[in-house]
Amino acid sequence: MVHGQAVGRLLDHVNAQPWGKNTIVVVTSDHGEAMNEHGMGFQHGFEVWEPLVRVPLVIRVPGAAPHHVPVKRSVIDLVPTLLDLMRVPQPPAGELSGQSLAPDVTAPEGPYDERDVYIDMRTARTRTCVGPSSTALRPE
Repeated sequence: MVHGQAVGRLLDHVNAQPWGKNTIVVVTSDHGEAMNEHGMGFQHGFEVWEPLVRVPLVIRVPGAAPHHVPVKRSVIDLVPTLLDLMRVPQPPAGELSGQSLAPDVTAPEGPYDERDVYIDMRTARTRTCVGPSSTALRPE
């Protein structure tokens, strides 16, 4: 709740500025945090649990109506999305791994295509890669 209030204050400030009408704001994280779920207190990087991989993704675009996208998305899509939203040409095929989420941002009514999200965790001794047909991701 506190984080949501802080994001709201940030967006209110941007909206009140003369440059706000030309400013895209993205709020996200590279990982979640274990808050003593599953016996892990404030740690990450040891196991793949839902609280560790579910992160906020807020994209504020001037003129776009606020809405919730109810399907999985990945931060790997941020660069192609921002390039599209800023009308910057995408680099040649193969240089970016993600896909643009611009249609999700600009069309609040959807439809939203379901896409697979892959999770990759590396430690000094192990590597865990989770994909759509894997059961390695531990739900709550």
